[in-house]
Amino acid sequence: MTLLVEWGDRRDDQAVTFYEELLATGLAEALDRVALAGEVSESTRMEMLMRRWSLSVEDFARRTLSQDRVEVITTTSSKGLEFDVVLLVGADDNLMPSYLCKTTEAFDEDRRKFYVSITRARTDLQIFYSGFATARSGRSWEVGVSRYVREVGLA
Repeated sequence: MTLLVEWGDRRDDQAVTFYEELLATGLAEALDRVALAGEVSESTRMEMLMRRWSLSVEDFARRTLSQDRVEVITTTSSKGLEFDVVLLVGADDNLMPSYLCKTTEAFDEDRRKFYVSITRARTDLQIFYSGFATARSGRSWEVGVSRYVREVGLA
């Protein structure tokens, strides 16, 4: 965030134009949201790539809308986006919901992320699960499909 503010404080035309274009795309509102606090570094990386390749905001957006690519994103970052096909992997109990969920609020948050993920598909949703969970130690055990998949009647 500091880097973007510094760009905006510079007085050369290119920096001011870049900063204004970012603000026009809704960046100011996005940065105000607490949920995106961890993704500010992603904005910084994007800005550095744009500078390295001398891309305008429009050029960058045009390249990212290419139809011949696969986008891998997290359940959290899928909010507000839409795709023709969504492949949701890791729909196993102990992963979805996470084994770290200990409170009702944590389970509810994981459920919301799951719901957001499955509603991103325009035409095709495919959900995958392995049937196994593996600890960091390497020990594996059998688990079923996520309770969230069952709750929405998809298993």
